[in-house]
Amino acid sequence: MAAGDHIYVERVWGLYRHHGIDCGDGSVIHFQGPDPIRARVKRSSIATFAAGGEIRRIENERPPDRASVTENVSRWTDEWFGRASGGAIDASAVSVIARAESRLGEGAYDLLFNNCEHFATWCREGRSRSRQADRLLSPFGFA
Repeated sequence: MAAGDHIYVERVWGLYRHHGIDCGDGSVIHFQGPDPIRARVKRSSIATFAAGGEIRRIENERPPDRASVTENVSRWTDEWFGRASGGAIDASAVSVIARAESRLGEGAYDLLFNNCEHFATWCREGRSRSRQADRLLSPFGFA
């Protein structure tokens, strides 16, 4: 792993993945809290983030052909919260970490529209997206 990497660890026997941004100094910026209602974007140690799991890196993937429901809703929340969005950004470690740090302390966690994967993808790519949320919504004709 390297500074600015989008990383994840599987939780609850692989039921879901928890995502964050590796800061390269032994810390990770991610949504953290005792429950979703009180979750905030925080910087914590890599050990706290991992919670005993194996940390893996998300490789750059080809952008989807069309925007997902969660991406469209996340675009709206970016505007609502005054966050810059739109298109891919320079994925250098400095800009990725700066994006992550710009959201430290933010709450407004939402499982379907503003979760840890939305956050980490936004930091890396400049767009909010969660493949996990898309999979949850797809049986209902979304995504």
